[in-house]
Amino acid sequence: MKFGVPTALPSPWPHLLESNDAPNEVEITSIRQFILEHQARLEILDNQAPATLSSSSRDALAYSIQRHRSILSAVRRVPPELWSEIFELLTPFTRYVGPAHAVDSPPWPLTFICRSWRDTALLNPFLWCTINIVRPTQLPLVYTHPLSSIETQLHRSAKVPLKVSVDWWGGEDAAEESLLDLLILHSSRWRTFQARIMGRDIGILGRLQGVRTHIPQLRKFSCISRTNLCYTTPEHALTGAPSLREIILADATSHCASPRFYVPWAQITRCQGVFDTRVQLEIMFAAPNLVQCTMSSTSALVQVPPPDMGIAVLPHLRRLCLDEDFVLNHISAPALEELRLEGPLDLALPFFQRSASSSESCPLTKLVLDQGWTDDAPCIILQVLKLLPALELLMMDRFPGTEPQGFWNAMTLSESESGTDCKGLCPNLTSIACPWLRDDASETLTIEAFFTMLRSRRRRHCGGLKSVRLLTFPCYKYIARFEEAQQRLAEELVGIHLPFLFHAQWDETMERCRFDYYE
Repeated sequence: MKFGVPTALPSPWPHLLESNDAPNEVEITSIRQFILEHQARLEILDNQAPATLSSSSRDALAYSIQRHRSILSAVRRVPPELWSEIFELLTPFTRYVGPAHAVDSPPWPLTFICRSWRDTALLNPFLWCTINIVRPTQLPLVYTHPLSSIETQLHRSAKVPLKVSVDWWGGEDAAEESLLDLLILHSSRWRTFQARIMGRDIGILGRLQGVRTHIPQLRKFSCISRTNLCYTTPEHALTGAPSLREIILADATSHCASPRFYVPWAQITRCQGVFDTRVQLEIMFAAPNLVQCTMSSTSALVQVPPPDMGIAVLPHLRRLCLDEDFVLNHISAPALEELRLEGPLDLALPFFQRSASSSESCPLTKLVLDQGWTDDAPCIILQVLKLLPALELLMMDRFPGTEPQGFWNAMTLSESESGTDCKGLCPNLTSIACPWLRDDASETLTIEAFFTMLRSRRRRHCGGLKSVRLLTFPCYKYIARFEEAQQRLAEELVGIHLPFLFHAQWDETMERCRFDYYE
């Protein structure tokens, strides 16, 4: 016995004890018989008098049984193909990663466990096709992924498409430039390319000029700046990308102005960026195949009122997020299902009218309205809702006008004369999110109108309201009122989920509505 480990008895299967290889059927039968025989011997030793019991013999026998039982473990019999699938789940392509290519980050540690795992990892090129180049922001600013590890990963990924993510700091960092040059040599394999410009050096965009005819597989291109840099990239940087479908130029953590560069908009189906109003409209007219789109502006951009450009028809658009109702007024999206609008509805009504007139009814199922209500908003929002019979989710961060009682009254459904269906605004609504109370003077009437609306949407044949989320304030007066409402709801209307959200939770929910397309 050495270092507390019992001396092992001789085994007919040393090759299985010294590896994680799976036994075959014949070996499994023999090992089970071997374990039974040794268990019988162990019971005999345990029944002997203590004076005649050899501790070392017993420990060696028990240790041998334990080792041979491990050979029969189900883990050993997991097929290599299944391990390969599991390994791929450990190495997802994430937008923000830790120290990429360090020895403690997948897929590298998978090659250090055992021979079978190493063989499985090395035979799967898809484990090695995700390349994240990240430089730590804290000292020392040393890359955790040397050039040799990138070369190894490119070799192991064989010819499968690459997912590349680069943090670009610029400056005189030779290691950063060498890594980028190496990746450019393999640009013909890029499936996804993401650049995060961390400083004010935009040299990476100039370097992309060299890949314009060598990116036939590129489907998603992302370039996100951490500072407001209103610049233009090389004119023909993406002309050689016939498969390009997604353009991401902003994300949930950065609201800086998006970089400007040539994009073959006619083939783009998904886009996200921060532009001035004129550019937003230009993109809408140039990208008729858009399916998902998120566009916003920033105070750093000079807002130039665009000329009357007519109406851009987007027949495939399903999800849209805007902060300019002016832009919405210049597009037609007859198939739109989800809309988040950050700003007033003043100019948006014609959009909904066009959507309703282009088909039997507007197919919009999700409407999120964030800020910007005006004095005539109650009239506008009710006119909009009349055009949305398919709406299932309505979320508003401010109440339309000063009379919430009138809004709840307008949202109350009534049964038809036959009693087989219902009449009213948005009969298919299943979820509502809005402020709780605004005016103390009409508090009682508002609460009664609110509960009347809820009851009307729980009648037979009338709606299927299941969730009501209300914005309230973290003070005793409002919480007490809300708890009373929750208790009343539980007694009168079983089955409706009614949480209340404070401002931080509400803001987080609204932000998810904006950026959940690409996370």
